[in-house]
Amino acid sequence: MSFVYSDLEENMNLIIEEEEVFETQFEKTSLSQCDIYYKFRYTYPENDNDLRGQKLTLKILIRYLQKFIIKGKFVAGIEHFKSGMEDAKPHVHIHFVSRTKKDTIVKSLKRADKTDDFNLFHGNRCYSLGIEVNVNEDKFFRYPLKQQKGDTYKCVQYGNYFTQEKIIEMALEAYAVWITACEINVKKKEKKEDNDQLADRLFNYLNKQILDTDLSIKINIQKFYIDEEKKPFNKATALGYFYNYKISTKRMTHEELAALW
Repeated sequence: MSFVYSDLEENMNLIIEEEEVFETQFEKTSLSQCDIYYKFRYTYPENDNDLRGQKLTLKILIRYLQKFIIKGKFVAGIEHFKSGMEDAKPHVHIHFVSRTKKDTIVKSLKRADKTDDFNLFHGNRCYSLGIEVNVNEDKFFRYPLKQQKGDTYKCVQYGNYFTQEKIIEMALEAYAVWITACEINVKKKEKKEDNDQLADRLFNYLNKQILDTDLSIKINIQKFYIDEEKKPFNKATALGYFYNYKISTKRMTHEELAALW
């Protein structure tokens, strides 16, 4: 079997493994009758912040897994960001196809790691191996590539089932989808922050008014929305703020509010 290791900051390197060795190793495993699409994730330990070390660990992980991978069908990528472009704990996603049972793979990983004394899978190391069902192959193999472009590029490794051109094509598409998701998440966060600030402004406004009846509270909520904030009045939202204000000012108990449901 062969696989290609690609660092887009360097030249492509081709690493060839003897096919006979691969087949001998593969025959010893417990096989399924159909292809299994695996999602492997490994989170680097806190003190592993060196990119060169992370790449080396990724290559070790692939070496452990490759005897289970059929047809060279795997893609791996290191990630350093959350979906909102915030820093995340560095981790790697490896998506691959195998016919080997999950328990067999996990046991083999731990056994190889113990033999090599890398300590990647022992103690409190964070890793997981899941199975994808109802597979969309393009989407499945794109996923580990979603941060592999431009200044977010870190490291990618892939099997000989894919051409370099195909990997670049998938990476560009995955990155575009990821950036869109980031923008949506940022807008959601900004909207939540704006809503939180709106509630604070509303309550401060109400506290300055004379509020001796429920009607006076409702009228002043309307005035705040329409006159102060110049926002469209939404009855359902205003009612939520009305009850929240009554609870926060102890004009209503939680039991009384619950009775209105």
